[in-house]
Amino acid sequence: VIPADLNDEFVTTYTKGDFSDVDDFRQEIGFQLQERWDQESRKSMEMQIVETLVEMHPDVPVPESAVTELLSSMVEDVLKRNANVKLGDDEKKQISDSLRPVAERNIRWEIIRNAVIEKEKLEIEDHDLDALIRPEDKSESEVKAMKSKLRSNVGLMNQLLAKKAMDFILDFAITE
Repeated sequence: VIPADLNDEFVTTYTKGDFSDVDDFRQEIGFQLQERWDQESRKSMEMQIVETLVEMHPDVPVPESAVTELLSSMVEDVLKRNANVKLGDDEKKQISDSLRPVAERNIRWEIIRNAVIEKEKLEIEDHDLDALIRPEDKSESEVKAMKSKLRSNVGLMNQLLAKKAMDFILDFAITE
């Protein structure tokens, strides 16, 4: 196999006409790598913040019913992903026991995050939804209808509120 020469013709063919210049293509790859690095860095910071806040608040009571419900869903997910493996009751119990601390941590984090949301009175505002619908491409009535539909999606609203809470916490984080 002989690799193709990296030239303008190759770039045009490879990118199906999106780029026609090697330097522009390299620059785009650099932007994509930086964006990926930024996403990974943010993800790492978020995980560190969650761990730190959970460790700082071991006294936050975790309702057993919430842990049991989350744990059940986590175990079910593991069993589905490994459906081809026959597991006995002992193995299922081991899986459950090993996932219990993760479930407790997740519930504790959710309680802490909800306390931050409540204390800081964080809410989803119209501008938070604008990024999802690109209002400049739509009429005012379409924008209102879409925002109303988005607001009725409880899962999406919880996701946006969780992100907003994390953004709020990150604003106070000291990074090195």
